[in-house]
Amino acid sequence: MAHLFPELLAVVSDHPGTQNFLSVIFDATECITPKVLFDRVLNGLSSWTPDWEGGALNWASATGERYSGSFDAFVHGVRCIHREKMQNIGDKGGTAIIVLNAERLKDHIPALITPLSRLADLTELPVTVVFLSHLPWEEVRPAIGSSATPSCIYIPPLSSSDIVAHVQAQFTSLIDDSCVNPYHSILQPIFNSFVEIVHGICSPYMSDPLDMSYIVSTHWVMYISPIVNDWNYHNDTGEEYEIPPDAQTRLPSLFGRTIGTSVQQLHSRLTDATLWASQATPSAFSMRLSQMTRINIPPNRPDSEVTGFLSVTSLPIMARFLLVASYLASFNPIRMDSRILSQTRDPTKKFRKIANPKTRASSSLKIGPLLTGPTTFGFDRLWAISGALMEAFGTNEVLPGMKIHANSRGVSEAEVSRVHFLAQINNLISRKLLVRMTQEKLETQVMYKAAISMEQASALSDSIGFKLGPLLYEEVH
Repeated sequence: MAHLFPELLAVVSDHPGTQNFLSVIFDATECITPKVLFDRVLNGLSSWTPDWEGGALNWASATGERYSGSFDAFVHGVRCIHREKMQNIGDKGGTAIIVLNAERLKDHIPALITPLSRLADLTELPVTVVFLSHLPWEEVRPAIGSSATPSCIYIPPLSSSDIVAHVQAQFTSLIDDSCVNPYHSILQPIFNSFVEIVHGICSPYMSDPLDMSYIVSTHWVMYISPIVNDWNYHNDTGEEYEIPPDAQTRLPSLFGRTIGTSVQQLHSRLTDATLWASQATPSAFSMRLSQMTRINIPPNRPDSEVTGFLSVTSLPIMARFLLVASYLASFNPIRMDSRILSQTRDPTKKFRKIANPKTRASSSLKIGPLLTGPTTFGFDRLWAISGALMEAFGTNEVLPGMKIHANSRGVSEAEVSRVHFLAQINNLISRKLLVRMTQEKLETQVMYKAAISMEQASALSDSIGFKLGPLLYEEVH
């Protein structure tokens, strides 16, 4: 619902009875320091936009004084803006400050939550502060502090019918009846059924209408192209065209699998809509519905696996090392880690293979790790394997912001120990390339599991500069 607040605020501001209404809306994610928050609010209330030609300066009063140095100065700045804006009409106007993702204030600047909640009392002005958060107020407010008791409004998530209706309504603003095109008004019933199909495929993964609209807009042109091509063909021959009655049942069978396979790439933004559409085969846009006697078409994305590899190998170098390490930790037994750590610390040393002890013949069938699937592993194991791989195969370049060390080992150890390591883990989890199996608790170790295939792991290791096979347990044994 966060994306609806700018529209609602615009409607309120344009209302004849709210001409004296001052408002600002900003995202708490970008406010990493108190000064950033103060400048965002003061610039928004004063309708000031910093520009490069003017030195990218923030708002200042007529006397040149700035009010972002402290919270007391910020209070005086709000009063100054209110006085300048309302000097001709009196103190009849109100002020609204809307904070999106307010739970992030507790992470960056928790000391400001209580003063902001009491901003109306501190400024003695009709100021309303709205905290928009996915968490309840009890989890946002600081544990200690005399914060005001807010009026909590719970906005329930949109239902499935509301999401479908919201996406279907967007077709009306795109209607173009001047020529044959995918947005002709006669195609709106097919579009409505198409939205329902996409929602049925994507509803387990997303609930935001914007994400659903992104998937719909990406596939609609390809989805309706068989009918548009038939329509153009009949116009060229001078014949009248009528959409077949079974079109709404045949099209989903043609493109249903394509929509399902693209959700993981498009929803996680591993690729964008333009790139995804450009990689489709030309036959996907040149098909005609009248020429398809059977629901059987060639795959319109033969290079889908290669595309997935390209998107994975384009990740940052730290993320690629982490993914390879997660695959090794999931499919190798723990005793294999000693081989990886020993070889990487001395690349010239040959590891002596120890013969397996003779065991009695058993009638039970032993299944290899690659067939049983990935197993879970702890954070410490992922840390050790990633550091060993970076030490052996990592770059010798000094990374930005790091001091020059005596050897390359110091560079890799410093890089692994940085916060970037934890940030990349969360990034890979959000991209569904790594799975967190347990919750993050202080008393227990977090467990993970790899979510990439062997082909993706091989492509990642090749992009880094080493082969994955010699580090796998089944390849060695």
